[in-house]
Amino acid sequence: MESSRQLFLLCRFTNKLKHKRERNHIFSNKVLSHPLSCVGRTVQVLSSKFLSVFLISQIAFVFAGRAQMAISGFSAVTQDFNGMGSSGTATLPAGFRVGSSTTYSSGTSATTLAAGSTGTGVLSGSSSGGTYNFASGITGTSTDRALGFLTSGSFTSPRSIMLEISNTTGKTIGSLSISFDYEKYRSGSRAFDWTFFSGTDGSTWTAQTDGNQSYPADANNTVISNPPLSVSKSLNITGLNIAPNEKFYLRWTITGVGGSSNGQAIGIDNFSVTATERVTFTATVTDGACPNVAPFITLDVPAATGYKYDITTGTSYSGSMTAAAGGTAITSDPQTETVFPSTPAAAGSTYTIRLINATGEFKDTTVTVLGIPGNCTPTCASPPSVDISSADGCKKGAVSLSISYTAANGTATLSSNGAGSLSTTSLAAGSGNVTYTLNNSDKGKKLRFIAVIADPDGG
Repeated sequence: MESSRQLFLLCRFTNKLKHKRERNHIFSNKVLSHPLSCVGRTVQVLSSKFLSVFLISQIAFVFAGRAQMAISGFSAVTQDFNGMGSSGTATLPAGFRVGSSTTYSSGTSATTLAAGSTGTGVLSGSSSGGTYNFASGITGTSTDRALGFLTSGSFTSPRSIMLEISNTTGKTIGSLSISFDYEKYRSGSRAFDWTFFSGTDGSTWTAQTDGNQSYPADANNTVISNPPLSVSKSLNITGLNIAPNEKFYLRWTITGVGGSSNGQAIGIDNFSVTATERVTFTATVTDGACPNVAPFITLDVPAATGYKYDITTGTSYSGSMTAAAGGTAITSDPQTETVFPSTPAAAGSTYTIRLINATGEFKDTTVTVLGIPGNCTPTCASPPSVDISSADGCKKGAVSLSISYTAANGTATLSSNGAGSLSTTSLAAGSGNVTYTLNNSDKGKKLRFIAVIADPDGG
């Protein structure tokens, strides 16, 4: 029963491996005696030990090379290809693919040959064309490897190395600083050009000419360089908008001038990429106030080092700040800027603020200052006032009193010490009359009426 269950798993898995050739029999050095049927074919059941080994090896085969190069932070991510080992069919590092197509998804993830710059397995004038696991030193023992090509009449150019990068920083990437080496292992009597590209989808590319390198034709195909001849390249790709978990692609392509025979053996090595967070910021204007409070701008900038800013008048930046010179360093987040290019500026003045990072990527934002008062004298509101009077006096038999009032610059509140009632206690600005209705308890009492008005300045 256990053997039958293991066979079922094996049949299901092997049927899913579309690239795997169908076979009538699966053999191991330990076979059980009873064959079972699987998808119309007869196979022999593997023991648990060897079935596990088979499954693990097939899983490794299917998924090798499918991972991307992950950029998880803003420090350098490197690849020196030394992990490929010495095999002629070495698996490429994570994210790398090679092929005659310039579409990443069509590339393969292994070399076809290995050769070194000296000793056993050294390159020669008759070496075959292919995708090479180059060794600086002896092929089988050197730990200094490179990835590249040697073209020929049958292994034709152009040929490309492609890399898929994944943004796992959790932030948007705005630029990439890239460096790598071209390494030449063997001469060739045909000229070759390496060209460098970047892209967002692995099939549409933008030329990055700072990564290009041309190799003129040599006199012959027999000069082996030990160590290989190295040319270093470095460049910045700016203006990017790589969102979290999105991919980005790089491509190196070698092309023979007028053909592919008599190839030069050249690879890439010592690759490094450093991401920089996309430059984003907001500028908030706080206008001036009396007396003599200067206006200021608050810059909300990324929490990263290497940023600086500059301010100029007008709707576009007119300064000369670069990544290397000029500007004011960001020392806090948020950064508060209190100095304007022109002092004092008229109300409605427009300014453009440029924020730049160490790689030269920048962003401009334009703000308008609504008012920048100079010296000013604060003024107070006119003081409030209220007057009340009554011409009724204490008339015998009276049941009410009429109270006249005048209120200015505010609303007054009227009250009384009597037991009677007022027709209103709120005296609106202006003049009017209020009626007080007497109560029996008011008999013989000296009545007082009080009007109070608030001072808007707190006085």
